[in-house]
Amino acid sequence: MSDRCATPMLEARVLAAFHQACAERALEVADGLLSILELIARQRDGELDPDGALEEPALGDAYLAIAAAVRRPREH
Repeated sequence: MSDRCATPMLEARVLAAFHQACAERALEVADGLLSILELIARQRDGELDPDGALEEPALGDAYLAIAAAVRRPREH
């Protein structure tokens, strides 16, 4: 394979890996947001104590998962 062909192929692989990493991080954030929305729906439906809903461990876990996904350094 010539150097002229290797560079575009390498760039395509790097770009594909970057897009994959972005998609994975977006799924982690979306999963955390879905967890929060589910807790809001449970509170709305009366399944959670209205005063204790913000203390629900799952809510804190969802926030932490979102923060971890957003703050995680990019791999080079």
